[in-house]
Amino acid sequence: MLLAWLLDRFEDHGQNEAIVWRDQTTTYAQLRDWVDAAGIFLSKYDVRRGEVVILDADFSPRAIALLLAAMANGNIVVPVASHVVADRDNFARIAQASRHLAVDKNDVYTMRQYEHEISHELLAQIRDSNTGGIVFFSSGSTGQPKAAVHDLERLVGKFKVERHTQRLITFMLFDHIGGFNTMMYGLANTGCLITLETRDVTSVCRAIEQHRAEVLPASPTFLNLLIVSQAHKNFDLSSLKIINYATEVMPEATLTKLNEIFPAVRFRQSYGLSELGIMRSQSRGDDSVWVK
Repeated sequence: MLLAWLLDRFEDHGQNEAIVWRDQTTTYAQLRDWVDAAGIFLSKYDVRRGEVVILDADFSPRAIALLLAAMANGNIVVPVASHVVADRDNFARIAQASRHLAVDKNDVYTMRQYEHEISHELLAQIRDSNTGGIVFFSSGSTGQPKAAVHDLERLVGKFKVERHTQRLITFMLFDHIGGFNTMMYGLANTGCLITLETRDVTSVCRAIEQHRAEVLPASPTFLNLLIVSQAHKNFDLSSLKIINYATEVMPEATLTKLNEIFPAVRFRQSYGLSELGIMRSQSRGDDSVWVK
């Protein structure tokens, strides 16, 4: 079965905290059970290997379980963040999706069908390879949204190498390559994903303090807002060990100020593309915007 290696890790670390959602904790044993339940849901509606499915959700336990179940089922998954304004039907047309799966605010599944069939060469290639796939859409801010199609086995293969177990904030969105990368890194290393219902400065700082987050992936814009708001003075953020920044250019003045505020935190610049995924990067230092 696809992702068998990941589900085996869930079983081996069943008592570890996997997800914090609305201040409630889900263990890896519970998440493993929910992946099985999500698989039964897909089977009930005869969602077959190779089908393209829209997954309209956010980082909740059962949404993550359904995403993993669809990946394990060999589907081509098109994640769409539930609170993002987007034309789902247009996404379904472009991605040639046959199903729309959704996870509502109460973490309950729904499903409806589309009439689209796979005809695009890349989608057909992934369907026929039985490896599963994932499609990330651009924002469409400069025209029609564009889709980047990934072979799932190749995209997640790097996570088989075990690395550090960490408590991570899920700042990047459910349908963003960075958000997917954070999720997969956290789960593959049996860390804890600390989810957010809102991504304003106060809510993020409160989540860091309350759940002792160690890693904050964020944009330079958000980090600048953190400086300006001085919200860091109102919360205990001493658990933070790493701040990963990406998605846009980091001003040197902002990075210098962040180093002054958080002298014990490592600052790492990440680089990725929707078409390629997140690449391993190296900086000259915490105070340098140079990246290799």
